[in-house]
Amino acid sequence: MATLKPTSSPKISESDALEILEWLHGSSGLSDKDMTKVDCGYAEAILIELLDASFAIGFIEALFKAAMKAPSGPKKVIVAFLKGAGKNLVKYKDKGDLEKMMKEPVIYKAAFEQAKRSTKSAWAIRVQTGEW
Repeated sequence: MATLKPTSSPKISESDALEILEWLHGSSGLSDKDMTKVDCGYAEAILIELLDASFAIGFIEALFKAAMKAPSGPKKVIVAFLKGAGKNLVKYKDKGDLEKMMKEPVIYKAAFEQAKRSTKSAWAIRVQTGEW
């Protein structure tokens, strides 16, 4: 995330961008009116990164759970992993699953903390100077 670039045409609003950035870093003293298109692009890029990282962590979690049941050889581990990963894929598979995810989003704490660490300095500079 150190080389995170803002999305070129963000889909989120200024208020949503501020909410995402303050959720990640705490209150900033900025208002919706202070948010620019670049701010929205960074907030959206961070959100995408959080979702991608959480999705990847879900796969790793499924692999660990499958590996814990390894006494029957690699074939059973692979099948168990695919079953676990399949549960993860279902969240992103179709519109109904996407709606369910939107009601109950899954962001792993490890992904959240990594995003927070990776963007802390850049956000502090943005709050103080108005530029990324």
